[in-house]
Amino acid sequence: MNPELVQSIAESHEKQRRKRSLIKNEIVIEDVPQLRPSTSSESLDISRDPSLRSPSVCCTDISSVTTPSSMLNRIVENEMQCNRRKRIVYTKVPIEGIFSETCKIPFCKEDLTKFDLKSHTSYCRQDASIVMDYVKQLPGIDAMITEDKEHTFRLACYVDGLMSSAWYSWQLGFTDQLVVLWNGTYISMDPVPPTGREPEAMRNFASQEEHFQYTSIIPFEIQKWQELVFPLRYLNLTFEEMALLKALTIYQICYFKYTEEARKESMRQRDMLISALFELCKSNGMNHEDAVERVGELILATAIFIVG
Repeated sequence: MNPELVQSIAESHEKQRRKRSLIKNEIVIEDVPQLRPSTSSESLDISRDPSLRSPSVCCTDISSVTTPSSMLNRIVENEMQCNRRKRIVYTKVPIEGIFSETCKIPFCKEDLTKFDLKSHTSYCRQDASIVMDYVKQLPGIDAMITEDKEHTFRLACYVDGLMSSAWYSWQLGFTDQLVVLWNGTYISMDPVPPTGREPEAMRNFASQEEHFQYTSIIPFEIQKWQELVFPLRYLNLTFEEMALLKALTIYQICYFKYTEEARKESMRQRDMLISALFELCKSNGMNHEDAVERVGELILATAIFIVG
């Protein structure tokens, strides 16, 4: 197993307590229903969505996910659909032909814009809608009660924002040392920006509100660069591995908030996701021993995204 990867993961465990206080600065897990609306002053009420109210309603036939290969296909297609929606929302790409392309990442370098503190907004209703559609396609979600679906949605917002940003940063920004946020804005890490917590840092800000906003965002992005983007680089993930790892991480985190029945369902889905990872590794030419080691690395890597 890659010693640098193990070291990075071990170090991340030691810093989990600090992450707890930082994580809500970018995406607030428990406050997802009160996300900032982009077109309405109403708070986001996910209980209005009929597919979340009724356990029997699902957009597609989730029962078809019965083998590792069908799980892989479902998760990869779901991730690409999520990327297509982000591409429509955050780029100026023409709508024509967007469904005919393989969308492994919603942006290209030309789409990226520099982060601006004054115009920056957190997750809005459009972002929540994209994640909602993603969650509705997760295998096993249709078997859960409303309470468990809502937990899945809240935590999926966190995982999507964090993992997607780390993935984009590695794919698009690593060479230029850029942290790429979920909305296609970037923050340069060359040099690493000040945290805003230095002595007399207030002199650089027009108001306490501006200082608070800065210190609520920038230290978290620095931490993300150091503790998430670099481990992803060491893992050298493929898009398919990333898609499976994202779904696996969601179920790993949600497990601790689920009801007993949902925990059983999440265990079934986690087992299938791990089997899909194993089959993917073998299809990429790995022998049995190498595939086992690779899957072990990927499972271990979920720890860097779990705040607990």
